[in-house]
Amino acid sequence: MREDDFDKIYRNVSQDQGSLIREDYYSYIKEGFKKWAHIYDIWIMPISRVRDKVVDFTNVRSSSKILDVATGTGKQAFAFAKKGYNVIGIDL
Repeated sequence: MREDDFDKIYRNVSQDQGSLIREDYYSYIKEGFKKWAHIYDIWIMPISRVRDKVVDFTNVRSSSKILDVATGTGKQAFAFAKKGYNVIGIDL
């Protein structure tokens, strides 16, 4: 499907239908995260050592404030916090 075809179809969807599609999508995503959340930290463990290296690589001053957007379980935010940074992590 070409992009302009998608745009035509999307414009023809009423506001109510669009709202319903978004609700279905977010419900699907929410259920998916619920299903995988309990094993996520185990699954991601092989790269956990990289988190401290990311902190060192950024080379920011110790007084810096760090914003971790899409923080997930917050593991990267905690890696910065352990080294004394003022960290805020947000996720939807």
